[in-house]
Amino acid sequence: MSRKRLAIGLAAAVALATGCSEDPLAEEGPTPAVLADDASPASQVAGSFRTHALPDAGGGRADTSASFRMSAQEVMDAANPELLALSADEAAWLDKHAYPTPEELQLIDTYDTQALEDALRNHRDAKAGVLLGHQMMFRGNLDRASSAFGAAATTGSLHALQQHAIVELERVRARGGDASGMTGVFVARMEMSRMLGDHNADFLIQRYAPDFDRRRHAAGILAQITEFMRQRGSDAQVRGIPSVGPDPRPNGQEWRRLEVSTELDEFQVYDRRRR
Repeated sequence: MSRKRLAIGLAAAVALATGCSEDPLAEEGPTPAVLADDASPASQVAGSFRTHALPDAGGGRADTSASFRMSAQEVMDAANPELLALSADEAAWLDKHAYPTPEELQLIDTYDTQALEDALRNHRDAKAGVLLGHQMMFRGNLDRASSAFGAAATTGSLHALQQHAIVELERVRARGGDASGMTGVFVARMEMSRMLGDHNADFLIQRYAPDFDRRRHAAGILAQITEFMRQRGSDAQVRGIPSVGPDPRPNGQEWRRLEVSTELDEFQVYDRRRR
């Protein structure tokens, strides 16, 4: 099965001007690069989107009836395996927490930026904020990406929380600063997202902090998580909304089985393509 590598990685982001814009409406960054080609079932473009279109209700509903077989290696080699679902329930969980589909990341630069900004600002639409954040990442504008993901994270989106931590880490790296301290903060954020339900946080830790010694810094990580949880509760109280508790992602055992599978093992994958 041929596989396309989605060129969305933050590591390729261009160096940016210093200073963080808290307003997602700040001026956009440089012209985007070209997306890589892909022919894998999990990330093929179904043709249901149009340039400058805002996905309906933050992206529409995933077609949880559509699925296909992939080998364990194909799943693990996907550009973004953390966006895949191994059951209809997991697909619904990913939608609930505003995780984009591989298809949406392929089309990220075709969405109307102003429509995404309006949906995020006026309706606190988590999916719109996530897509806006990824669009800004794709364009190399990490300041605007940070603002968009940060705003979306306040709605309870675990994906936005994770991506905000990634952007903050990459901003330090892009400016040539010492990222060692921020790496610890990043790992703590990922561990926090694991506690809140996403057992696949390791994919992101391995991608952005592969050499970080979590055992050596365990006490510091725990202290950071405690503080982040306190801040999360305080923010919810100030906003007058319930603080969202843990919501476990389905298929934890299935993903662990996948990690130790042989090349002959296959898994049913739900592509989450939009209707």
